[in-house]
Amino acid sequence: MGTAEINGVKYPIYVTWSDLTLSKFKQVIDVPMPDRLRQRWQAILKKDDPLYQKIISETTYKEIVKEFPKYYGEILALCSDIPLEVINRIDWRVREQLFNEYLLKFCITGLSDLPLDQDKDGLFPLLVNMEESFEYKGERYFLPKQLDRGGTYIPLVDEPILSFSEAADIEIALHEWAEKGIDAIAQIAGVYLRKEGELHTDELVIERTELFKELPMDKIWMVFFCVVMLGIQSQIVIQTYSKIQEATK
Repeated sequence: MGTAEINGVKYPIYVTWSDLTLSKFKQVIDVPMPDRLRQRWQAILKKDDPLYQKIISETTYKEIVKEFPKYYGEILALCSDIPLEVINRIDWRVREQLFNEYLLKFCITGLSDLPLDQDKDGLFPLLVNMEESFEYKGERYFLPKQLDRGGTYIPLVDEPILSFSEAADIEIALHEWAEKGIDAIAQIAGVYLRKEGELHTDELVIERTELFKELPMDKIWMVFFCVVMLGIQSQIVIQTYSKIQEATK
């Protein structure tokens, strides 16, 4: 947690992904975003400066001083300990400053293909510190076994062949991730994260899906990148096999 100072009073405010839980991130993403703000951020993500400048020129004064700050205030209320009565009194410029300094990365990630971080120079892809395991609510959970190859963690290379039920749960979770987004991420974590020596069961996935809705987002992004890298690895295997098959015809 960081600190935001308003009129001489300091309040805790979220500054890193580890400050947010998955359920809190969902609340942030669910806040209705002003259309023009969405368009502006999409232009930033596309690195389309002419489009960005066009959107800026078309933005109304009412949007700048009323509609955007209303959104900033709702996010501040979710991502800080600043009382609502204080948020309701602070100038729109202060809201904008606090939002852009601390909270922009959380909201714009909802429009991005990858999680983002930010510093004084702007936004950049989040660098995730991959770990073999971590402690959560007094229990240690392990990501799929990994191999450190040239500094890159390749997940599941040492895993046994998945059971039908396990493979089906992963397939369902990934399909729902594509359809439901954040709502399905807890299920992905429920499938992949286990205690040492623990075996997959349907009941365990249901139980863990609920448990992991309060998992900090830095841990969620570990699972996210594990799944992404597994997909890349699987693609390479399939492509290599296809080339071998073609060569032997």
